Amino acid sequence: MKKPFYCFLSLFIILLFSVNIQAQIGISLNHINPKGDYAHIFKPSVGFEFVYRAADQGEKLQYGVSIGYFKLAATQESFPTYAVAKRNGQTVLYSGNETFNNYYSIPFGINLDYQFLNSKVSPFVGLDFYTHFFSYDYTSNINRIEDVSAQESSFAIGYLPKIGLSYDHNLYFTFDIGIGRSSSVEKGYSPQTYWKSYFLTTFYF
Repeated sequence: MKKPFYCFLSLFIILLFSVNIQAQIGISLNHINPKGDYAHIFKPSVGFEFVYRAADQGEKLQYGVSIGYFKLAATQESFPTYAVAKRNGQTVLYSGNETFNNYYSIPFGINLDYQFLNSKVSPFVGLDFYTHFFSYDYTSNINRIEDVSAQESSFAIGYLPKIGLSYDHNLYFTFDIGIGRSSSVEKGYSPQTYWKSYFLTTFYF
């Protein structure tokens, strides 16, 4: 999955250096709420993103790039697990536990937003495409069968459709609030799905 990561990183750099002088930079405060299997393991948390927009303030189509960070804590100290094995010709069920700690993610995104109105306040819809590096510490201990301790890390690709409201406060500041559902996949890992609500403050120069 490293090839998609390098493709996204290349696009990120190209957009970053091809924007005109008049652009918007900002920071987004995010609330990350895991869903599905992801929610069973990790608690909701907060994160942030730095955003660089190539479009001028007031344009209906807003596009740019972002880089962010968030960290998740496990919902409990350990999770029960088990393994089935043959012993003396009989099938035996062994119990154990596994842990997930120090999870963090660094997403690189390409952001597209479309504003419906030419006014100070406008609803918008958007779609983000991203790749992200993620890492966590994993242990698994099953009596007489398995004793594993490792740092798992990889790159995943994903997308995030979103809706929200944009407000042009003045010639220098724009505020956005929005919510979207993110889903990313990586071979060998469960889908990483979460809701992201955010408040974005951008500075126009």
